[in-house]
Amino acid sequence: EKLIYKKDKSINSFLNKYNEINDPDITSDMVSMKKLEGKDSPSIVDISNDKLGIWIQRKNMFGNKMAVAILNNSDNVTNDDLKEQFQKYSKVFDDSLTNKEIGEYWDKMLKGKNRGKKLKNIKVKRIIFYGKVIYLILEGKI
Repeated sequence: EKLIYKKDKSINSFLNKYNEINDPDITSDMVSMKKLEGKDSPSIVDISNDKLGIWIQRKNMFGNKMAVAILNNSDNVTNDDLKEQFQKYSKVFDDSLTNKEIGEYWDKMLKGKNRGKKLKNIKVKRIIFYGKVIYLILEGKI
């Protein structure tokens, strides 16, 4: 396994799995530890992205439960920008997911359906405001 983030094994494994499935790779210079209330939080990282806010968090001490947040933090972001990341990160949680399955879930989600329904075993939380996706949180075991 490549060392991308040295402060948390689970996050490092998650990033390696992301890179196996997706292009372009997430590199170590794109990953930075988040600070919570002024304190270093090694179990949460920021992934640098030109358009979106993306962070990854280890949710439990065993390191098998992870969360990814994808935040729309500018006006020139489209739903498609978020969908692309949603697709990429969904496959890290479950690499058996197809683009078609993810696309169908996404389309239903934008129509206000499948609230509280999982994408296979991935819990999806979201805020959609007048048809615009503001943020998504994906949670699941890896």
